[in-house]
Amino acid sequence: MQDMNRRFLRSGIAFAAALMLQAALADKNDPPVFTPLSIVQRPDSLDECYLATAGNLAKGDEPSVKLTIAPDGTLKELTLPEGSPEWMKELSGCAIKQFRFSPASRNGNPIEGQASLTITFRARGPDSSAGVAIENVGPLITPPRLLSKAGSLIGCIPTNIKPGQLSRFVVSITVLPDGSARDLILPPGSEFWHEKIADCILRHLTFYPGTLDGVPVEAQATLPLVITNDSGELSSSELRSTAAELEAAYRACYPSDLLTMTSAHYRFNVATNGKVSNPKVVKGTGDRRLDEAGACMMKMLEFTPMKQNGRGIKSIVTWELPIRPPR
Repeated sequence: MQDMNRRFLRSGIAFAAALMLQAALADKNDPPVFTPLSIVQRPDSLDECYLATAGNLAKGDEPSVKLTIAPDGTLKELTLPEGSPEWMKELSGCAIKQFRFSPASRNGNPIEGQASLTITFRARGPDSSAGVAIENVGPLITPPRLLSKAGSLIGCIPTNIKPGQLSRFVVSITVLPDGSARDLILPPGSEFWHEKIADCILRHLTFYPGTLDGVPVEAQATLPLVITNDSGELSSSELRSTAAELEAAYRACYPSDLLTMTSAHYRFNVATNGKVSNPKVVKGTGDRRLDEAGACMMKMLEFTPMKQNGRGIKSIVTWELPIRPPR
């Protein structure tokens, strides 16, 4: 049962980041009272949820269905993993609509809430040619939720950060059943001061833990962070080079006597004109020649610069570059 619960948690926490950012912020000394959504009534039977014909039912088909429940307890949105067949969506919708939910609430006021359920399908006969039905639904998983922060976090930002060091990145954390966070993980190539800032910020945050059928559990979550020493809207840097320009970089830099396909992470500077400089390996391939080939390619690429209030600014970017022979 414990292994099954771990599997359900892995499938249900993938969308935690967006949920956490939607939470209301309050003073840490008076955090809001939050109650996650729950199932208040399950159907006695799901026998009416079946399809007489459905194909490609694989053993162990158990998609994790993401739910958005409105403040009145009704189903607002149901999402299956990308690429799920239409019959799977139809049966999932039939099953979920027969459940009754108690909506999430904050300080006693109903609010929109998110969760996920795992649905298990079964063939109605010796194989799926006889049709498909619902075997089981559950458990209900709710992800960790950000509840509050204490005042301004400006004290977490070093005073010596320059505009060229502005960063935007996502950290991974483990939220424990008591709402505390641990096991901070930053993306490859993060600076030492990134970790200090993220650690400081986490000490000021309060979380409601993820739950498994209403019981608080340990769960993974992600939290987007934008580090800036000035106010204003910040947009991230993205690759601007075309596919043809990328291919030209492969032809110019990849060793002609190799055929290896791999990847490496590089940290580099992006100027206001999008030019790349000073690429450094932060997670290499294990082959010095391939690492150097990747650095050579990086210098030939261009990115859209990070922008603050619409103006291009210098930035430090960490990016994974596929390294392969030219086509």
